[in-house]
Amino acid sequence: MLKLEKITFKYENNENNTLKNINLEVKKGEVLGIIGESGSGKSTLLFLILGLLSHKGRKKGKILYQGKELIKEKEFKNVRWKDISMVFQNHLQNFNPKLKILDHIMEVTKSLEKIYKFCNILKLDKEKLLKYPSEISGGERQKILILTALIINPKILLVDEPTTALEGISKFEIIKILKELKKKHMTIIIVSHDLQVIKKVTDNIIVMYDGNIVEKNKTDKFFIMQYHPYSRALVKSSCEIKIYNNLIGVDEKNIKEKGCCFYENCMQRIKYCEKYSPKLMEIKGKTEIACHLGGIITVLECFNLCKVINNKKILKNISIKVRVGEIVSIIGESGSGKSTLVNILSGLSKQTSGIIKYFGNNFSEKSIKEGIQTVFQDLFSVLDMNLTAEETLKELFFIKKEKIEEEKFNEILKVVGLEKNIIKKRINELSGGEIQRVAIARALLQNPKLLIADEMTSMLDSSRKTNILLKILELQKKYKFSLIFITHDLFVARKISDYIYVMKEGEILEEGETEKIFKFPENEYVKKLVSTLE
Repeated sequence: MLKLEKITFKYENNENNTLKNINLEVKKGEVLGIIGESGSGKSTLLFLILGLLSHKGRKKGKILYQGKELIKEKEFKNVRWKDISMVFQNHLQNFNPKLKILDHIMEVTKSLEKIYKFCNILKLDKEKLLKYPSEISGGERQKILILTALIINPKILLVDEPTTALEGISKFEIIKILKELKKKHMTIIIVSHDLQVIKKVTDNIIVMYDGNIVEKNKTDKFFIMQYHPYSRALVKSSCEIKIYNNLIGVDEKNIKEKGCCFYENCMQRIKYCEKYSPKLMEIKGKTEIACHLGGIITVLECFNLCKVINNKKILKNISIKVRVGEIVSIIGESGSGKSTLVNILSGLSKQTSGIIKYFGNNFSEKSIKEGIQTVFQDLFSVLDMNLTAEETLKELFFIKKEKIEEEKFNEILKVVGLEKNIIKKRINELSGGEIQRVAIARALLQNPKLLIADEMTSMLDSSRKTNILLKILELQKKYKFSLIFITHDLFVARKISDYIYVMKEGEILEEGETEKIFKFPENEYVKKLVSTLE
């Protein structure tokens, strides 16, 4: 019904393009969501479809409506406010403060019967029509904007930030209206940074960053798994979607015209990404992403791991997966096999059967040396009690004959709360909590690509535990490592995890995103486990 081909747009007096090679197609009856942070080009795209920017910049590419290209103002005028209408953002400047609401609507239609009919549909009090814009609420103004756009019976409805600055009840009513329009098979494009609206209303989704489309996906699939690093960062920054996790925003960095637009923030960037801009490519079904590496890559993957000790099967067909930048928690009671799994992934033990892949290659001692660090549960059997904490931290650098980065060394000491007077002491002179902090710092100093933490915070008090977890999340973004968190602490797992595996008696009983495990568990044991948090 609507098609955009190779659309590029640059505002006057602006050196850089606001939209860059946009290709998209909207079918009849489809509800498409467009997401991205402010400045990504979402609203510009809608204005361009309506032909409202012809005098404000230069466009390249084609806009086709029902197969016919819209080029001249006359052609846009024939469809604007007839076949295609728009619900603008709910700002007072969209209204003339000197005109009453009814006067605004009658600029579109003179039929009072039709106006009253739509008031009933939108559950809008007719008395509000005689008010000035400043005299009604934000939710009521949003309904007026929707009414004005719908009253012409458009074939395509463009909606720009429908719930901006609305409180909960008004937001709920607007979502309900949009869902009703969807049921009537209206073709709709919704631009919003409110991911809850997009999740509840749309069929398909595109993600924009700095004027580029970086991912296209089915909405239901997208909120289960994001494939572009920016898409994941965007979802993780949404308190409506990630109701358990800490909010992790996207850093604002200078964006280059050359190379991948997300290069500065990407946790898996390579040199090639700095010079060459990726094109959208299909990876799974109808999912498309713009990434030279084919989307978020897998750091570690296990297939059907088994471990037999003294003729007893300790691990039974364990399969797990950790992607770049993810925090994966493995939870379960004592004796479930968690620490046995840690020993295998850390190279201290070998599986009886099954396969482990590290960045797609066979798992080996080299894999461990090149990027896997472990914080073990039983530190007294791992660390040399006669060394000082400082010697323990610098031991691996001495063995590898590498120079330690003093800035990073001091930063990590500060993160874990190790004062200078503490690191001068021998390990056997430290408390259990201090030893655990030394072990955490020692692992982080090795620049791990994957950090495996076995009950990493079990010996820390609540305040220190919270501070260290928060700082590790900051360091994870900065130093770009993934984390496997082994724990029986359900509160911590719920707070920090992207994905969770639940183990019992050497088996994985259930797996899924954090919300799925804690809100909608399926296995009876997992239900019982989760119920202990109530």
